[in-house]
Amino acid sequence: MDNVQSVSCGNEHNAAIALDGTLYTWGKDTNGSLGLDLGSGSIVRQPQMVLGNVSSVCCLGNNTVAIADGNTLYAWGEDFGYSSPHKFATGIVDVNRGCDSTFILQNENSEVLLMQCIVSEDGTPAVHMTAPVASNISEITDYGYIRDDGTL
Repeated sequence: MDNVQSVSCGNEHNAAIALDGTLYTWGKDTNGSLGLDLGSGSIVRQPQMVLGNVSSVCCLGNNTVAIADGNTLYAWGEDFGYSSPHKFATGIVDVNRGCDSTFILQNENSEVLLMQCIVSEDGTPAVHMTAPVASNISEITDYGYIRDDGTL
């Protein structure tokens, strides 16, 4: 791809945001991880367009989350139970990987929230979002966040 502004990699899939804000995915579609509604096990060798007007994307395991249209959180993949982008929340401006199946989110008030994907014993996915756990955040990272005063 040319004109890429950011990229994220999951277990066997990848996502990239082009300079114009278009989100592309490729790789192995494990339970909807590509967001293309192809069917699990499909392999996409060339980047395919998924969403427009995307500002942030994060792949983790066989899941993908993205921020589009300024502040709307979309998610899809194995633990979410969706094989194409599904709107989960508004007011979210950034997303980053956490650990296991937890994503670190930042809302419009610079507060950090956690989004955790849990699959029950019967295979039913459930998504939990916490109330804000921190504020005055200048940057979120793969394993936490940096506050305005420089503390991690």
